[in-house]
Amino acid sequence: MHTVPLRPGLACLVLLASRSAAAAVCTANDVCSPTANPCTITGTKDVDAGCVLDFGARAVVVSGTLQSTAPGGSFTVRAGTLTLSGGRIRAIGTSGFAGGNLTL
Repeated sequence: MHTVPLRPGLACLVLLASRSAAAAVCTANDVCSPTANPCTITGTKDVDAGCVLDFGARAVVVSGTLQSTAPGGSFTVRAGTLTLSGGRIRAIGTSGFAGGNLTL
């Protein structure tokens, strides 16, 4: 067995890079199974700019957070019904505060 020493900073960088790459979503199927009705969104889902989360006629319940990945980013959510159950949907403006565009 061969052991390679790893610097702590490098390990964190690799972990953060893989975590953010896996976290971004761009379609409804990235968020939940195509047969889930309702689709319950928990935790934080980062949505890439310009993406459309089209759930068709399905019900969507947001108990976590849907948010744009980039300042000034915008995205669209389409659903039969959309319920915020302690959750939130947010788009961050270019200044880092609320101010991006959401289309529901």
